[in-house]
Amino acid sequence: MLKTLKLVVIWVLVASAHQRGNNHKMDCTKRERLHAVRDGILQARDWHANERASRPSVAEWYAGRSVFITGGSGFLGRVLIELLLRSCPDIGPIYLLMRSKKGVDPKDRLGVLLDVPLFDRLRAEQPAALSKVRTVPGDIEAPSLGLSDADRQLLCAEVSVVFHVAASVRFDDPLQKALRTNLQSTKDIVQLARDMPRLKVLVHVSTAYSYTNQNPIEEHVYSNTLDWRRALQLAELPAKDQKAIDFLGPKLRGPQPNTYTFTKGLAEHLVQEASRDLPIIIVRPSIVVTSHSDPLPGWIDNLNGAAGIVVANLKGVMRYVNVNLDMALDSVPVDVATKLIVLASWSKGLGLQLSDEQVDVVNATVGTDFGLNFSEAAHLQHKHGVDYKVPYPGSLRPPSLRYEPCPVLYALLHFYHHLVFAFVVDLLARALGQKPRALGLYRKLAIGMQSIAPFMREFTFIMKNQRTLQEMIHPSDLKTLDFLEIYNGRDSEEQMVATMVNQMRGVLLYTLKEEFNVEKNSARLHLGGSCALTTPSWPSYSLGSSLFSTR
Repeated sequence: MLKTLKLVVIWVLVASAHQRGNNHKMDCTKRERLHAVRDGILQARDWHANERASRPSVAEWYAGRSVFITGGSGFLGRVLIELLLRSCPDIGPIYLLMRSKKGVDPKDRLGVLLDVPLFDRLRAEQPAALSKVRTVPGDIEAPSLGLSDADRQLLCAEVSVVFHVAASVRFDDPLQKALRTNLQSTKDIVQLARDMPRLKVLVHVSTAYSYTNQNPIEEHVYSNTLDWRRALQLAELPAKDQKAIDFLGPKLRGPQPNTYTFTKGLAEHLVQEASRDLPIIIVRPSIVVTSHSDPLPGWIDNLNGAAGIVVANLKGVMRYVNVNLDMALDSVPVDVATKLIVLASWSKGLGLQLSDEQVDVVNATVGTDFGLNFSEAAHLQHKHGVDYKVPYPGSLRPPSLRYEPCPVLYALLHFYHHLVFAFVVDLLARALGQKPRALGLYRKLAIGMQSIAPFMREFTFIMKNQRTLQEMIHPSDLKTLDFLEIYNGRDSEEQMVATMVNQMRGVLLYTLKEEFNVEKNSARLHLGGSCALTTPSWPSYSLGSSLFSTR
């Protein structure tokens, strides 16, 4: 028995080492494919130069138009507001649906939302632009969006462009709540749009993971296991039936892994039907991450998903992750996603058809050639010491994130490097009269990683309509809406390292709002883990509930 156990352990170690053996090479073919895509777009632009120049530019088309946005206080929503104001100087008022929060009314919340570095460039270049942003009290979870009669009349009289960005992106929402937030609100938006005589386009922001049972994922709406009307009937059942509905949830969802993807897919069906008499286009972002360059590199305002992993590593909490080393997640920079959303609204507003489908769908994705797989990330981290280029204050121990492909070996490493470590930290916390929190944090991390397990595989997103949008961009819009620079992202290791550093620095500065001081923070790290344990700084974030957050 002991001999057999030894053989198993040896096999596990050898197999794991073999998969890690290819960690130290970058895939040059990915760079070549990205360049081919870039060159193809540039060539198509040259071929259609006269046609492109003959249309109104985005800035010209938006001149004087009023806009209504749901989800304007979220991550993607705020970047969308900034981009619209900066790229369309003559745009009309931008109305944001916003609810009171923690006793603060929407008008007061607006000042806080706009008083961030995201808008610094806009304030410098167009000081009066932010005065165009106005609030409309309401709530996507309330009947008819919680709009007053007066506000509804105002929107119907003035608005010609609607962006429905708001949604609950929590994976673990009860089915009824997810239906009300993600499906009922979409129905209410569609009804509001029908009452807008000036409407030119309604942009429905969905998610690239609405149909995780499909691969590749084309730019069209797939069939669903449940009709959206019947789903809304479930949302309207009394609260006493919620437990029964939640119990039936997995069966109702069919192949969908959670209530988020399920309800987003249902909302797409609703929107597709509404497109018979409304000018609608669907945009599906994948995992939305820090900005690439616009209006500044590294902007992010939340700790969801990938940003949470960054913090868990650089705060010394997470040491090992169980992943396939050859896998690359599709992570779209937030500025790329918003540029595609604006271009999609412009194309639909001009009456251009991107496909033969009933409703045009744009996958706002970048493909796995753009992103690093975990093997490449490990190579850059170790070769260039990336984790130490942006040292985080308050780290429990020096950062050292490793990617382990073998589940058995990962379980052993997780036990020693995470659970035993957490037990020791909690003992020290009690000795210092502090509340023990380490084991609870690791429990949340484990739950979060389990919830994202269905997405931890490579998806192939077809991007034909997206390429068409990039090809038809007006020459005068290139300065503000072009993003071909991302296709040069693999030109050198130094460039890839710079992107990683910008992401880590952005999370530190803009989300954690902590000091970026390399010398000071590095000195603390080199003191060793035991010193760091005396003053733990615990991050609070959601890993699994919204890895694919677009909000």
